Amino acid sequence: MLTEKELQERKERIRWGIIQSAYHAHPSPVSDFLIQSAVKTVVPDVASKEILEEANYLQGTCCAIISLRHLHESNGFSARITKYGIDIVQRAVRAPDGIGAPGYEA
Repeated sequence: MLTEKELQERKERIRWGIIQSAYHAHPSPVSDFLIQSAVKTVVPDVASKEILEEANYLQGTCCAIISLRHLHESNGFSARITKYGIDIVQRAVRAPDGIGAPGYEA
């Protein structure tokens, strides 16, 4: 079982993987399948449910980092990075707390 700190670090790595996936697909949206493939390189046992939870978190942040489009036919989703998300990846702005962006550790 993960400690609270380990769980938070896991969530942050998943969030950063989602942001990176959406950034590299820009200007097109990226599918949940491709996001999961990318995130598995840093969190090998990540579940689809975790990715959706963290994608929803990113969409719901004060300045949405990604926008989601739920695909009812497949129960999946696609994500598109926002300008704010691009600024985070390109280091134009500081990543908010809760995003595991390398180089932003306190």
